[in-house]
Amino acid sequence: MPNLLEHRFAIKRITKTSNEDYISALKICNETTPPNNKYE
Repeated sequence: MPNLLEHRFAIKRITKTSNEDYISALKICNETTPPNNKYE
């Protein structure tokens, strides 16, 4: 039997900047996006 790696995720649409998840999403984006790819 072959090894199996499975990853599942969900994407939540955020429509208001006042949503707490919006701030969390910005933090994740800022921490994971390389500096040379930001704001292009």
